[in-house]
Amino acid sequence: MYERFRSEGMSVWGEGVTGWSASVVLDELTTAYRADLLDTTLTLSMELYCAALLEMNDRARFVTTVSALEPLAKQEPLGTAVSAFVDTALANLNATGDIEPHLCASLRGRLEQLRCESVRQALFRLSDLWFPGRADVRKQLDYAYGLRSELLHDGTVADPDSDLSAETNKIANILRSIYERASNRSFRVPTVV
Repeated sequence: MYERFRSEGMSVWGEGVTGWSASVVLDELTTAYRADLLDTTLTLSMELYCAALLEMNDRARFVTTVSALEPLAKQEPLGTAVSAFVDTALANLNATGDIEPHLCASLRGRLEQLRCESVRQALFRLSDLWFPGRADVRKQLDYAYGLRSELLHDGTVADPDSDLSAETNKIANILRSIYERASNRSFRVPTVV
């Protein structure tokens, strides 16, 4: 593993690492170069996941791993009724003359966001798409996303017994399963979700 925070330069270490033969590694590299390009949001998700593996502590690794879900959770419009509600709310905001312009601009942006589903709702849809009938996966995604929000907004999680390392591994398995299916490739190390 590359130690990116060492001032002496590169060094390598490993613990319980399983190696692959040179022919297996070469086969993986050449197969990857022949494969079709992946969707850009899938690629970004994979990049975030790989970056998470390099993080030095459990909190940063957890936040980055869960963040790798967001590019996959494309937020869909909520329809014409919601859009009409937002239009009315924007008209009311514009008619109000006693709100400072910078606050009005902020509120306008927040109201516009109501036209589309939240990231949480998009994650539920993502779960139903990739893991139909798996309420346990949906619950795991929701729990991890909630923990991530606590960390980002409060700097800590409410439950001190939360095992971020175990939660990271659960989300990593979900991500790897999605990557395997979305790329139409079988991973040499199987994913178990």
